[in-house]
Amino acid sequence: MGTPPDTSHSNDASVQRDEGDDDLDLLTYNEARARLAEEVSAEEEHLVALRAPSADNPASAASVAEIAACERRVQALRDALRRTAARAVTDANARLFYGSDL
Repeated sequence: MGTPPDTSHSNDASVQRDEGDDDLDLLTYNEARARLAEEVSAEEEHLVALRAPSADNPASAASVAEIAACERRVQALRDALRRTAARAVTDANARLFYGSDL
């Protein structure tokens, strides 16, 4: 598996894994956000590498389609990270969250 990606380059560097969390069998919102932040960071680094021309081998440059696919993935990951930032649904905010009266 290797070492986990560095999340310091992510837009949401405040997201950290809580290794002391007792919910080892559950993927908590905090853990999901931490994993998403790590994936965003890794994919952003991948995008930078795709965009950088190789001085050693100019023919190895990524195609426009590869770069576009990576850009879409970065945006989708950022959107998912933003969605997971929402607060927990409570009786007080359920109508706003679901968009109707329950």
